[in-house]
Amino acid sequence: MVGERKDQVKQTAGIYLLGFLAVFMWIRGIRGICLPATLRVARRAGGLRGRREIPALAGGVLMVGIPLVFYLTVTGGFLHFFNWVLFYPLTEWSRFPGYVDFLVPKRYILAVALFLSPIAFILFNFKILKEKSFLLSLIFLVASLIAVYPRFSFFHLQPAVAFTVISFAVLFASLPKKLRIFHLLLIATTSFFVVKIILPLNQGEPIRFYGENDKRLAGDISVFAGTDRKIFLLGLDSSLYVFSGTLPPKNWSDNFGWYLEIPGVQEWVLEGLESGRPDKILWRVPATGLWFEPGVYQPEKIVNYLKTNYDKEKELEPGLSIWTRKD
Repeated sequence: MVGERKDQVKQTAGIYLLGFLAVFMWIRGIRGICLPATLRVARRAGGLRGRREIPALAGGVLMVGIPLVFYLTVTGGFLHFFNWVLFYPLTEWSRFPGYVDFLVPKRYILAVALFLSPIAFILFNFKILKEKSFLLSLIFLVASLIAVYPRFSFFHLQPAVAFTVISFAVLFASLPKKLRIFHLLLIATTSFFVVKIILPLNQGEPIRFYGENDKRLAGDISVFAGTDRKIFLLGLDSSLYVFSGTLPPKNWSDNFGWYLEIPGVQEWVLEGLESGRPDKILWRVPATGLWFEPGVYQPEKIVNYLKTNYDKEKELEPGLSIWTRKD
């Protein structure tokens, strides 16, 4: 979440939208589409039906697009929306060290391969690839795997689980009865081994972003934030703003280096700190590690501003302190 959070859209959502658009066009017979300057039908494939579906397709896009553009224009957020959703992800973020983290352990690769292996039963029934329901679930499954980029984790693979289950179910229903038992046995066996591989790595871990420590910290923040509910967090997860019922000053960016090291972004955030002037900041001492890693990274210009304009009041816990504005 960056800038005015209400204007943000998760970039990976575009992968699902593109997949849905491709399937919709295939189902409706809208082929021969090209984009030399404008969207047009290059040839009639599937009779007149394809052309008749184009207004419906365009209408769906416009129903969402027009209100969105209107809202962004009225609120002055159009440029920020364009930059953070399209321009920066395509041109800036991948330049930052540590943004792409795809050194996947072999045991993780094995777990994913085992989990997806029942899809191989397509070999016993290639005709299922002509079924639109299966093709749709398969395309979304592929999209959910691609959307894991740029940082692999099983947390980011959660959408793939849903589409995998749907794909398995449709594939199972299409198989001859004699093969269904083998398909179920493979699903059960691979699921067992996947759990055996993954569970020991996460067993006993708190809920991500909502553990007991997060709840307690959110309560403390809510108490000392004051009546204006304005506070600035440095080195802490931004979900604490939500849990504590507080807001950062605007302009604001999440504390990731691939955001804050974009030229001009720290200055943009400092404008918000100077105009919003939160009375309190909560500052976590950076962890040990490479300077660019989440939890270690500290934006130099923002840090200098905070040291100049705030005094350390007290430690809330070891490594976590409250700072109060000087004037």
